[in-house]
Amino acid sequence: MFQRIDADPERFRASPPQPSHPPRAAADPGEDLIALYDRLLAP
Repeated sequence: MFQRIDADPERFRASPPQPSHPPRAAADPGEDLIALYDRLLAP
């Protein structure tokens, strides 16, 4: 890994780009599971 940084130091001096969408909240996976269970258990 350090060899890659040494070979192209300018690439690693900049901050990574911002994500295109906001990160998911901790409650989101729980809501996904509830929706999945609702679909699986629906008559």
